[in-house]
Amino acid sequence: MNKKKSFTLVEIMVSFSILIVALTGIFLVLDFGESSSPLDLARVDVTTKARIIINRIANDLRGAYLQDIKDNAPSCSHIKFRKVQGVKTDTAGHYYNLSRNLNLGGVEYSDCSDYLEYSYDSDADKLTRLSQVINNENGDILSESTVEYKNISEGVFYVLNSGGSQVCLNEADLDNFIIVAIGVEEQGAATNLVSSSLTQRVKIRNDY
Repeated sequence: MNKKKSFTLVEIMVSFSILIVALTGIFLVLDFGESSSPLDLARVDVTTKARIIINRIANDLRGAYLQDIKDNAPSCSHIKFRKVQGVKTDTAGHYYNLSRNLNLGGVEYSDCSDYLEYSYDSDADKLTRLSQVINNENGDILSESTVEYKNISEGVFYVLNSGGSQVCLNEADLDNFIIVAIGVEEQGAATNLVSSSLTQRVKIRNDY
């Protein structure tokens, strides 16, 4: 004769307690996920923005002419230079081509230079990228475009001095490398302030 196995009251209460603990844990995880997800997304957005900006600056600097940077009052918040168009080589060595031909509206210009300038306004938390094509024959600006990056919370350009300390970009300490630092700070979910800081060491390839 088979006996039916039944649960005791103690076993039922233990099982019920385990179920409550498990469900409570699941609800806590779901609640945490819902509350943290917007903040996590905001952090990703801010970091992505900082990375896009710093990569663009780095790419611009790699095509810069080093002496131009020195000649245009470099600082933590300002840098200006011409873009190198190519390298020419002759019996005396090589030199950098800093001008190009330009056809603008059917008019030919034979001696034009592309200038890039970054200016950081700490009061407005804004970084401006100014691109200009200048006619070297008379100094006229043939074309100009501006890009503004907002919510920038940190100075941009640094170098290492002779003692190895990081200082603001300056002519005396400028060698082949510039340290670019970008800090972005924006309002995230609810009242959370989200920030991201990135640093990149960039080699200026076109020195002399």
